[in-house]
Amino acid sequence: MAADAKILLWLVILLPYGALIVASDLNYENTVDPVITQAMQCHPRIPGLSIAVVKDGKALLSKGYGLADLQNGTPVTEFTLFRLASITKAVSATLLCFQTSEVDLSFPRDLYVYKRRLWAIYDNFREFGWEIMGRPGSERVVLAAWNVQFFFYFKNERREPCGKSSWEKICGSICLMSCAHDMAKWMKFHLSGGLNESGNRIMLSETLKSTYKARNSITSLGISKYFSKPKVPHTTSEDNYALGWRNGHYREYKILRHTGTILGYSSLITLIPDMNIGIFTTMNGQDSDFIFRTLLHNYLADVALGEDTWLNSSTICSFPEPWFSTPSETLHLIGKSNRLTRSPLEYVGHYHNDAYGDLHIFRNSSTGFIDMKYGVAFWNLYPKHSHDQFAAEGYGILKDLSPYNLHTIRFHHDTHSNGSISSVEVTSFEPKDPPVFIKVSSFVDSSIILG
Repeated sequence: MAADAKILLWLVILLPYGALIVASDLNYENTVDPVITQAMQCHPRIPGLSIAVVKDGKALLSKGYGLADLQNGTPVTEFTLFRLASITKAVSATLLCFQTSEVDLSFPRDLYVYKRRLWAIYDNFREFGWEIMGRPGSERVVLAAWNVQFFFYFKNERREPCGKSSWEKICGSICLMSCAHDMAKWMKFHLSGGLNESGNRIMLSETLKSTYKARNSITSLGISKYFSKPKVPHTTSEDNYALGWRNGHYREYKILRHTGTILGYSSLITLIPDMNIGIFTTMNGQDSDFIFRTLLHNYLADVALGEDTWLNSSTICSFPEPWFSTPSETLHLIGKSNRLTRSPLEYVGHYHNDAYGDLHIFRNSSTGFIDMKYGVAFWNLYPKHSHDQFAAEGYGILKDLSPYNLHTIRFHHDTHSNGSISSVEVTSFEPKDPPVFIKVSSFVDSSIILG
């Protein structure tokens, strides 16, 4: 399979056979457009933004703002692809419920048989038309659950020797990619109870609703830290986890929402089922604590609902003022004078985590220290006072977007192999449950470092 088809960039397309018919409400767009434009100007950490708003089966707004590529000045459009990150979970849950509830799929132990059965299911579920970005129409994506792990399996329709087709899997929690144009279809599918653009039923409404059912409570403060009365005029809450969704309220309206955050991308989807409204925003850059996303959704929801807006271009920029103030952020300065306590070559290698993917450590010939690459992002690693611990300073694309530093990176050694490095723990990726990347090789190909 070509290398470009292996990149974890996934285009979400509900209907492969026709373009979305955009019945854009010019009054809605004319109302919100200047506010969004001004909000972008006062959030320099967000270079580009794409938005879709649907109501009563129509697209009120499907549009891009700002830049997708700073170096080349490429503008964001409604077709610009962004990583969905955790919004992928709702897609996984929806397809899994379809397969298990409506096709009566059993999960055999033999993975090859399993793949063949899934491909047969895809033929019956072709309306969803999931495709891999880069080769539209040449590969198909289906969802599998095997040994309690969720993956997207894709099939390359170009035949290999002996008539076999190639298959590969990626995670079902953070690995899809889409655009505002196609997420408008996805929201309309949910709001209609499982109908496609032509009004044909793709999925039973009750099966779809089962993904919205509350499974357990959300105990963390989350967005209520900023968006709850009496701090602000109207509360936005996340009360329970469902399957790929969070149940909550905005004003008195029940909502389904989920965030998606991964390095360089920040997304949010909100459904207001009782009012047949859906809002999707996705952006590049940095949106700490989901604040900018939530502000945009609250404002866009108010206009779609016909409510008096409590937010405007001024308060979106000044938030949380004039309602309340927050303490200034603490700056963590990175010390760059400490020496390495072991040879940099001992750290160099390819590290892997099943959920987070691959991470590479390589020697920086300019500094004499080591650097880290994860996805398209690079960091200089600087030793801390503690043995095998580092702080990281972002460069390259991270420097262009905004400083993105990691304050705690720990290398672990194998006690059974003379203390050689065996793994790296990146606490800053997820402080509550830090991912550990296992060292699988001491070699890093130069093509990976050069991108």
